[in-house]
Amino acid sequence: MKKRKALVLEVTLGVIALLTMLGGITTYMIQKESQGTGSTKYSVEALKIAESGVERVLADIKSGNLKPTTSPQTATATFANGTYIVTVVKNPDGTIKVDSVGKIKDISREVKVIIKIEGGPFFPFSINGTFDITGMDSTPWTEAEMGVVNISSTAENLLTNANFTVHKFSSLEPPKAADMDTSTIFAPLDNETCDIGNPSSDVYLSSLSNIEGKTICGKNIFIDTSIDVDNVKLLAENDIYVKDELGDKGMKTDWNVTIAAKDKVIFDDKIKFTGKTKGGYNLLVYAGNEIDANTFPQGVITVTGNQDATKTSSIFFITPGAINVDSSFLWDTGSTKQGANFVIWADKGVNINDSKSIHLTGSCPDGYERNFAFIVADGDVHMKDLDFKKNTHPSGLTYEEIKNYCLNGTSLGIPLFYKNFYCELKKQIDNAGTGGKIIIKEWKVY
Repeated sequence: MKKRKALVLEVTLGVIALLTMLGGITTYMIQKESQGTGSTKYSVEALKIAESGVERVLADIKSGNLKPTTSPQTATATFANGTYIVTVVKNPDGTIKVDSVGKIKDISREVKVIIKIEGGPFFPFSINGTFDITGMDSTPWTEAEMGVVNISSTAENLLTNANFTVHKFSSLEPPKAADMDTSTIFAPLDNETCDIGNPSSDVYLSSLSNIEGKTICGKNIFIDTSIDVDNVKLLAENDIYVKDELGDKGMKTDWNVTIAAKDKVIFDDKIKFTGKTKGGYNLLVYAGNEIDANTFPQGVITVTGNQDATKTSSIFFITPGAINVDSSFLWDTGSTKQGANFVIWADKGVNINDSKSIHLTGSCPDGYERNFAFIVADGDVHMKDLDFKKNTHPSGLTYEEIKNYCLNGTSLGIPLFYKNFYCELKKQIDNAGTGGKIIIKEWKVY
């Protein structure tokens, strides 16, 4: 009997020990599960905090409050239950890296994002200064947006009556002609580049013959006789003087002309496209310091004839300095079958003093436009009058159109040399690092 009681006691004690052990295991598992649940909860919250940091930075970039640079910038925020630290840096290829770490308790999560800004804060009329105009006789414009620092109420009313939208800013950062790589224009002025002349001697076109398709180089270049040219480049180490009319040859091909001087281009007469060709017309006028035009009939650019129905035409006036014109700037009475683009890009300002600063009467078919851009990074624009008649279809040159001409310009009939200036504009707009469309190229969570 004693043995049985002892056995019962042993069994009882064993059961108690087993239950105690199982209770301990259960308690341990419950504690671990509770800790795991807490860790999972904090991990999710830390990730949300890190994502909040990314979203805040993207919003600041979009609004222009944050301008990424090649030097890393940081932003921090503290919440009731955690913090985030965000690092932003601009990569050499123009993309922007955003690295956000969210932390709660001792749990951290990280979000790494690569973005690309496309479109930038670009307006077809981008004036980082004052815009002034005294008269406007114009058919309604399309896609006509102006970003400007200062504008009089009179000028603003004239623009809005022509269907412009005016945006006012304390400052703007338009593309800069000074930041453009001019090697695409001048390339080394040596025997391989220059068919006629050299950068150490003056050149007078009156003394030349058979210059079609040639690159002419000179210390100073004088267009001192009325001459028709086609597919010609005039490249000057100093200045170019347009002292007599420069026209087209009446050939049934494209008309492509480049006038580029490292110092000044001075007009005493016009460049004239008569429209005898069956192609488009493409013109670049570039001056390293200044483009000036004195008084003479019609415009610095005069278009009196028709243009091909299959090719887009392009006119660029580009200078890191100013454009000062005492005649009309553009006098266009010719019909445009496909559309044409006019880019006036002068860092230090544009002054057109003629009563008809731009005179446009030639028709343009429905579905096509004459696109204009005035881009001034550090100066003012003063004009007397914009005269655009019915069926001329004036419009602003938008970012999407610039992008299209850069990517698809060749198929639209724009020669590579001129197409590259649209690509230069696109590159500078995209690299502005603020505004525009944010494209997420990569989003990784750790």
